[in-house]
Amino acid sequence: MQPSSLRNQPVDRWTIPAAKRIEPLYQGNYDGLCGLYAIINALRLVVEPHRSLTTADTAALFAAGVAHLDEEGLLASCVCEGLDVKPWSKLAEHLVARCSALTGLALRIQRPFATARSRKPKVAFSLIEKILQQQTPILVSLEGAYNHYSIISGYTPTSLKLFDSLGYQRLRRSTCNFATDEEGARHKLDLRSVMVVGDKPAGDSISERGDCPRARIAGTCGRKPLV
Repeated sequence: MQPSSLRNQPVDRWTIPAAKRIEPLYQGNYDGLCGLYAIINALRLVVEPHRSLTTADTAALFAAGVAHLDEEGLLASCVCEGLDVKPWSKLAEHLVARCSALTGLALRIQRPFATARSRKPKVAFSLIEKILQQQTPILVSLEGAYNHYSIISGYTPTSLKLFDSLGYQRLRRSTCNFATDEEGARHKLDLRSVMVVGDKPAGDSISERGDCPRARIAGTCGRKPLV
């Protein structure tokens, strides 16, 4: 069921209410920790309707993330070069569990595109919109111009809105595609990387026939000051 507030906004545009109330935490100019910041910022958006995470809460999540990366032997490379999708997903699972313990909320990660057989923009955009209308932020790996982990927090007829640790505001739909092995698009959204955090199902999975997204993205890191 869509939130009642959806009736107050045109159906062709939507922003998660929490993204209007809080601002993202920002990473440093020279670190590759966009993956860690994206996860923490997504958790802040998810928890916000119930309670605001305090500075102490987010600091504890950050420390837990750093400790996890250190235990995995990835801390130095992550700080300097960024994180691949597979360990990023594992980091998200770890921090969601920590946030659940911290807040008492039963949070879980879902991957609505995990079995996607279509990368057609119309199909992908439709599911993204449906997920966002459930007040659920979308974690995604952006290849191309940004080479960056970010959060999709809303949409308009022409763009996807971002809640981002480097201050990026939006992606024009016309510059996006969902096939990371194709040339030409400024922004390539890896559907296999998409994660949502919540306590309810996030839309319906895509079932159209086609190829599955590529299984791995290497060296994603959010340090490029591109607009």
